[in-house]
Amino acid sequence: MHGRNRASHLARLSNPSFAAALERKVESYAKLASAAKGRRLEFLRAGELDEELDPEEARSALDPEEARSTLELTATVLSINQDYYTMWSFRRDLLLALDRQHLAAGREAFPAASLAAELKLTAAALQKNPKSYPAFHHRKLAVDRALSLRPPPDPAAEALLQAEMGLTEALLAQDARNFHCVSYRRFLLAQALELPPELGAPQVRGQRRAGEVGGEERRRLLEGEMKFTGGLIEANFSNGSA
Repeated sequence: MHGRNRASHLARLSNPSFAAALERKVESYAKLASAAKGRRLEFLRAGELDEELDPEEARSALDPEEARSTLELTATVLSINQDYYTMWSFRRDLLLALDRQHLAAGREAFPAASLAAELKLTAAALQKNPKSYPAFHHRKLAVDRALSLRPPPDPAAEALLQAEMGLTEALLAQDARNFHCVSYRRFLLAQALELPPELGAPQVRGQRRAGEVGGEERRRLLEGEMKFTGGLIEANFSNGSA
C-alpha cells in the first residue's frame, strides 16, 4: 500500500517469530475465507438469495440462525481483508434476502439494528483502509436502504445524513484527496438535495421526487458544500478530488 516502508517490512519478515506469526494469520484467514465461500455456494445452489422468489418462498427461504452465523462469518473475513469485493457482495445479497423474508412475514425490513451493524462494520474497515472502495460502496447501500424506508424529513434520516457527512469530513481531514470518500460525500449530498437518479440519487429508492427540498434549504446545502470544497482546494490547489 502507499506510504508503507518496504525496507522496514522486509526486515520484519526476516525475524523468524514475526514470519511464523504472519504465516499463522494467513492460514487462519484462508480457512475463514474458504468457509465463507463455501457458505455462499450453498446459498446460491439452494436459491435462497434469488431476488425472484415469491412471498411464500421468501418467507421460509432462509434459516435465521444460519443467516446470522453467516453474517458473523463474513464480518470476520472483512475485518481482515477490507477489499474482498465478493464477500461484500455476498453480505449485501444476504441482507436483501433477509429483507424480503421480513417483508413476506409482515415484519420490518432492514431494522435499525441492521443499519447499525453495517455502519459499524464499514467504519471499522475504513479505519483500517480509508480508501476501501467496496467498504464505501457497501456503506452507501446500507444508507440508501435506510433512507428508502425512512426518507427525510424523518428526524432519523436527517440525523443519519448529518452523521455521515461528519464522517467524510473526518476522513478527508486525514487525506483530502481520498476520491472514494469524496464520491461518497457526493452521494450523501444527492440524498440531502433529493436529486433525480441521473444526477446522483440512488437507484434503489425512487420514492422521493426531485424538488421537494425547499429553495432556501437547497441554497444552504450548496453554499455549505462550496465552502467545504473551496477550503480543500485552498489548502491544496492540485486536489483533483475536491
